[in-house]
Amino acid sequence: MGRPDAEVLVTSDLQAAVRRLDTSVPAYTTQRGGGEVAGRTVITPEVSVIVLSDQYLRKSSPHDIERILAHEAGHLVLGESGEEVGSERLSVKPGWRWKLRYIGGTALEEYRIERAMYDLGYGSSEMAESDSVSSSLHVLNCRVFEAMADPRSHADTVYFEAMILAALSDFAKVLAYCGALSLSGRGRDYPRRELNHFGQANWDDFVGTHWGERLDFFETIPDVRQAGISRFETNVWLQAANLEQELLKRIGFIFQGPPDGGNYYFTRRQDDQVVESRLSRASEEAMVREA
Repeated sequence: MGRPDAEVLVTSDLQAAVRRLDTSVPAYTTQRGGGEVAGRTVITPEVSVIVLSDQYLRKSSPHDIERILAHEAGHLVLGESGEEVGSERLSVKPGWRWKLRYIGGTALEEYRIERAMYDLGYGSSEMAESDSVSSSLHVLNCRVFEAMADPRSHADTVYFEAMILAALSDFAKVLAYCGALSLSGRGRDYPRRELNHFGQANWDDFVGTHWGERLDFFETIPDVRQAGISRFETNVWLQAANLEQELLKRIGFIFQGPPDGGNYYFTRRQDDQVVESRLSRASEEAMVREA
């Protein structure tokens, strides 16, 4: 990735280490879709370091360890070239569009890195494989219902919005990993064709025809090896925000009101029939997974 040297911290508590090193993410969690992340690159004015889970290292092969270090080095490259999305780089006022730009921008970073990984000959990431994607889709479905059923959501709309956007952000990263693999040889119909029955139903419900639009966008984006070399237009973050807004609609929620500041509403847009269908599918899949 053009970043041969980096400080690496191995820890037994990745979540706590990241929160301590980067105080801008006090709610950081290692949960991602159907699994957990194994590493995180922290870039602040004080420190740039790759943080890895020692549990992951103990069970991983040398090749897997090389892969995650190469991936995390990609984040350092993006940070040093000024192409890492961050609150200080998003030139918009606080508002709901800023939130979607951040979600879309961080997912785009994963795509740029993973696309380069495949071109360099690394194998696929577990996050992009069909079993993991099916699990992530199930988790997305369940997280929406958990947010809707949480008593705090009824009393605090900001809390409810944060719960839904966290689910959106995690799933957007899953789609970024899938997009890199799809465009690196698996084909544009990947991952749907390899998902299980529940995964395909969830994919059609939450992603569907939106997938082609997202792949078209990904194809216009240079991979991480072009960071600081090719001209990277930061307006792509706005395009990414538009994609996340569409994905949010498919999940069942919309923003209403000024996008760049001021009062706005975050509302549910599913009809009762859709809610009932998704709940029934989530319950049935949970029983199958527990059997």
